[in-house]
Amino acid sequence: MLYEYVATYGDKYRIDSFKGHRELRKDHLELLQGKVYYNSKNTLRIETTLLYEVGQFVSIGGYPYGGRKFRLLELSITDNPVLDKAEIISRKVKNDN
Repeated sequence: MLYEYVATYGDKYRIDSFKGHRELRKDHLELLQGKVYYNSKNTLRIETTLLYEVGQFVSIGGYPYGGRKFRLLELSITDNPVLDKAEIISRKVKNDN
């Protein structure tokens, strides 16, 4: 089953819009099966077969530049978020194959 999640990453940074996808990781180390897409100025979209609860914490990986701008390299599922309000805010089943 493929799940689609929307995650917010707080309000400290604004992630640059990007095409394609970025990696999904566990605690910035372990590569997970899934893809991360730009969704809006405040959210990212995750597609994965892994099941997470709404409220699961996330952490952005990459680097800040030019004040509040942030270049995303990966998004991590974590139990130790650095940024406030960085969490999965919705989940739906994308397909049932």
